[in-house]
Amino acid sequence: MEKINIGLLIKQKVREKSMTNMTLAAKLNCSRSAVNYLYRQKSIDVDRLRQISQILEYDFISEIYCIETKKKKLAENVDVKRHIIELVNTL
Repeated sequence: MEKINIGLLIKQKVREKSMTNMTLAAKLNCSRSAVNYLYRQKSIDVDRLRQISQILEYDFISEIYCIETKKKKLAENVDVKRHIIELVNTL
């Protein structure tokens, strides 16, 4: 299963909020370089993600769940189509 790059998702939401990295760093009580490092992360501690969610007023956890659910449904559809093709080819 392909992993969601949470750092890129956070960066996108920061931009959508027109928030600077300096402002986010201040709200997270960290340095600007730590925020840039955060953007490169493919995973994150859940408590930190909740903190960022509150700051950006965005529910990342629901977003991740929604993306994973969509990926799972797409994979299931591919499996069903593959099975149908196999059945048709046996006729």
